[in-house]
Amino acid sequence: MRAIKRVLWTAALVLAACLTAQAQAGDENDVGGDSEKERVDVLFGGDYFGAGASAGPGASVEGDAFIAGGEVILNRPVDGDAVLSGGSIHVGERIGSDLYAAGGDILVNARVGHNARLAGGRVHLTRHADVGGRVTIAGSRIRVDGSTGGALAVYGDSVVLDGEIGDAVAVVARNLELGPNTRIHGRLTYRTANEPQISERAIIDGGVQRSGFDFPGKELEPVARTVVWVGVAMFTSGLFLVGVLILLLAPNALTSVVGGLRSQPLGSFLLGFALIVCVPVAAVLATLSVIGIPLGLVLLFIWPVIVTLGYLTGVIFCADALAGLVSRRRPAGRALRILGLAVTLTALMLLSRVVFVGVPLILLLLFLGTGALVLAIRNAVR
Repeated sequence: MRAIKRVLWTAALVLAACLTAQAQAGDENDVGGDSEKERVDVLFGGDYFGAGASAGPGASVEGDAFIAGGEVILNRPVDGDAVLSGGSIHVGERIGSDLYAAGGDILVNARVGHNARLAGGRVHLTRHADVGGRVTIAGSRIRVDGSTGGALAVYGDSVVLDGEIGDAVAVVARNLELGPNTRIHGRLTYRTANEPQISERAIIDGGVQRSGFDFPGKELEPVARTVVWVGVAMFTSGLFLVGVLILLLAPNALTSVVGGLRSQPLGSFLLGFALIVCVPVAAVLATLSVIGIPLGLVLLFIWPVIVTLGYLTGVIFCADALAGLVSRRRPAGRALRILGLAVTLTALMLLSRVVFVGVPLILLLLFLGTGALVLAIRNAVR
């Protein structure tokens, strides 16, 4: 119950931040360069929300920090949690509570008060990284030179451990290496394709155990949760980047699609529902005959693309509605629309954890957006 309340409260903060964005955005739609318009910063109730090509707070954050961008640089202290998503992520200042990060390259070079959940192509905890609780990492190339106060669970291709771990370690990887500075205050359980390379100077208090095919569920559970969370976070980040590109490169076309949704909501909903339900069935039926196989394959290929873009259309419709509430003119400026997109996606991602609230809302936007997008395409080719 406490977790649900926290999710709902955080989502409310996100939506409220959009409604108070005018205090920070001001009249930036009329003045300022393009670089300023490509970055948005909002403070609400001590929490920081940032998005842009290069994003990060310019001052200490008393609450939580939510940051998404091509490059995320956290070089100011955060007293609460930090939720980071970007192409590259650099944590250079302390985080008072939990750290959640997903990106291409992740570098942690500071103190994290409680737990850390990290996923990326390359993840590195330097000598200066000190995590007070448990650490879960999923990625390709992973290196841990820092220290943790709790257990460590790692899922990756190449894993190098050369720091101090306060509890048990579980590793699933192709290659595993333990350096001379490794100190594990617990058991090392691993499953690797190749024999691990363990330095003679490495200290493992609880011994070493090679796991069979059935990896212990209790130790793998944090990794599984991280993988699921990373999938949702990366999908949301991808939608945000695609949406930003559309807003920057084709704002008029997008306005036309959203306008069609506003003028024909019922028609868009019914068409979107029919397409999402019927197209996969039609594709499968088409593949039952030799003549229909090419058509079925084309439908199966196009369907997820249309559905994804349709959902993004529904999200942008909500984002524009929120941006319009705080804009003194119609339509809202580019920066305010990007901010609305960021906070709407974040709110939907958080609300998705509350099944009876988030899932119906997401389905509604999916049906509305898909129908509006198809109607716009039909009108364009007439």
